[in-house]
Amino acid sequence: MTDGENQSTSNSSNNGSYYSGISYIWADRLGNFNEYASNAARTAALDSRLSTLCTNIKAAGIQIFTIRVEVTSGTSALLQSCASNPNMFNDVSNSANLTAAFQAIGAQISELRLSN
Repeated sequence: MTDGENQSTSNSSNNGSYYSGISYIWADRLGNFNEYASNAARTAALDSRLSTLCTNIKAAGIQIFTIRVEVTSGTSALLQSCASNPNMFNDVSNSANLTAAFQAIGAQISELRLSN
């Protein structure tokens, strides 16, 4: 569940960026980027990492459900492709509809059967 907008934005602080899940830009967790690299380049690197992660998870036989929440701009192509199939992607434009999205996911999960 995410807004699906991968960002690593620079700023004028001593760290050159806001702290996020990838730390500061100077930590080079995206590659050799710094605060002077474009936001578009850092976003492309984040999108690429997410795409690789999704591919590897699905290759391991794990099913992925994705939910894009309250986004009115941009595209949901990355999260759609991350989901194991199109029925496992939910685009929720209003957070009041999250319950319905999770109920739909729960219904799909309840159809799974485990056997020895």
